[in-house]
Amino acid sequence: MTLDNGATAISLGTISSGDIGGDLILLTDAAQTISSAITLSGSGAALSITVDNGNSLNVQAALTTNAGSITLSADDDILFTAAGDLSSTNGTISVTADNDATSDAGSGGALTMADGTVFNAGSGAITATSDENLTLGQMTTTNSSTSAITLNSKSGNILDGGDTGGDDLTAASGTIVVSSGGTFGTTTNGIERTSAGLNTSGVTTSLEDETASSTLTGTSETVGDASVDQTINIVEDLAKTVEKNNQVPVGGSSSTVSLGIDPSPYGSGPILVDVFAEKYELVNTEAFGPEFLPAVGQLNDFWFSEGDEN
Repeated sequence: MTLDNGATAISLGTISSGDIGGDLILLTDAAQTISSAITLSGSGAALSITVDNGNSLNVQAALTTNAGSITLSADDDILFTAAGDLSSTNGTISVTADNDATSDAGSGGALTMADGTVFNAGSGAITATSDENLTLGQMTTTNSSTSAITLNSKSGNILDGGDTGGDDLTAASGTIVVSSGGTFGTTTNGIERTSAGLNTSGVTTSLEDETASSTLTGTSETVGDASVDQTINIVEDLAKTVEKNNQVPVGGSSSTVSLGIDPSPYGSGPILVDVFAEKYELVNTEAFGPEFLPAVGQLNDFWFSEGDEN
């Protein structure tokens, strides 16, 4: 069954097992959202969704085949929510974002699996291609070939989208093949995998190169490390310039401690201001019984000058 909806998005309800006996091919030139589950139970029945005219595809519900392939393609981004799983018993799964096969980052073409999204191809192979970043949820297959899982981000990086459910990539009997215009994972968030082999010959920037790019030539320090060290050195140098006798005690009969500071320079040391050079009326203690007078008198001696008490 083929449905070409032209420039209008396709509106589908849930397609359950047995509703369609053969293949289902959906074509549209409009941005497309799949919000209802599609299940094809026919032997070998394949599902294909193609979005053209520079538009994107958003998968929000599970797409399942018995033994047929699942092929999704869009001119722009393809986004999977956590519920947008792809499952096949032994059919291949192929997802391509920005399907013009040209490396032109900025024109769209990211493939994003939300944390919790699963592609499970059974014994089939999985291929995921994007122009911009390819962000992984989980991909798993029992396929034992030398290309059990193939990832290709032409202009971007291949990133870990989350850790729900275990490894990002599982091909215990097969090989994972990776090509990327950027990196495969990052130094702080690597791609977790279980596989018989890993081929990263197509990765342009290794994680070692990414680390080296932030390391100062001729040292083992990163730019951040050097900045911290330089700050410590500056503080130590400033501390050494402070001389013991570069302090000016001030205060006296005036009630303003700032008066009396000598304006002439006293070197590079700090100015010491004695804020207790004068007594200030902060607390007034009075009208206590005779048994408290000794204690009150001591408080008054502390808070008041003798002239203020009279």
